Amino acid sequence: MDNEQADKARELCSRAQELEREGDLDMAAQLYEQAAELGDSEAAYHTGLVYKCGFVVEQDLTAAFKWFRQAAKAGYTKALAEVATLYELGLGVGQNWQEAAKWHLKAAEQGCSASMESLGYIYDRGLGVARDEKQAAEWCRKAIKDGGYGEYPEACRVLGYMMLRGVIEPVDPNEEFHCLYAAAQDGMARAQYLVGLSYRNGKGVQTNKNKAAEWYLKAAEQGYADAQNALGYMYQHGYGLTTKDYSEAVKWYRKAAEQGHAGAQNNLGYMYQHGYGVTEYKSEARKWYRRAAEQGDEDAKKNLKTL
Repeated sequence: MDNEQADKARELCSRAQELEREGDLDMAAQLYEQAAELGDSEAAYHTGLVYKCGFVVEQDLTAAFKWFRQAAKAGYTKALAEVATLYELGLGVGQNWQEAAKWHLKAAEQGCSASMESLGYIYDRGLGVARDEKQAAEWCRKAIKDGGYGEYPEACRVLGYMMLRGVIEPVDPNEEFHCLYAAAQDGMARAQYLVGLSYRNGKGVQTNKNKAAEWYLKAAEQGYADAQNALGYMYQHGYGLTTKDYSEAVKWYRKAAEQGHAGAQNNLGYMYQHGYGVTEYKSEARKWYRRAAEQGDEDAKKNLKTL
């Protein structure tokens, strides 16, 4: 594109932007495409958006890809991300994770936070690239640093699962809470329990025993023994709940105890010893204390001696 063409293209693109602000989208789209045909990368990006979204023209993802790619080849950051996403989703072009990774990398290196998040997901899953959890964590953290936890939930989710697998350690309680929260929203029982624990202890988030009980319940209903025991404790003491409910406490302690949870076995023994939520039954208390003690539970050992 010579200087005269470049000047003409810039003039058309500027006029298109004015018309867009004025609400004349039809004429704006026409001028964007004229400027794009002259080689203007910004205009090519906007023309891609017109075809992608179906603004004033029939949606045409193949045409959208064509114009985004033209802009991307000129290094236009937003277009780099669009090309990557279309390759990722197989829209307007055949799905190709290797190409998606390549274009996301170009966009991420130019500061596109959304592409940083996508790269984190790609490296975590090994899609079109060799799986690399270190790279995944680095890109996810870069995205979050730029945009915040709320802006990039997928990056949080990837990091949360890495924490649960023991691949990475959280940099601080704030990161730990937000990333585990994302995994918890995905239905991961252990993450739900840990989010409940964070709410109870005020770790990375303000203490909220009602929220703690809510998340314990989600994990407990999936059969997660730690959460069942914790929920039983909250029912026993009335934490995060309107009133104490010994029967509910016994129910949840029993579910965890039957899975071999030593703490729950000790707690269930205590309920039987004192007749909380069940008929007082010393032999049943002794049975559960003994099971917990055999697993090394110190409280259960002490309780056996005093029974």
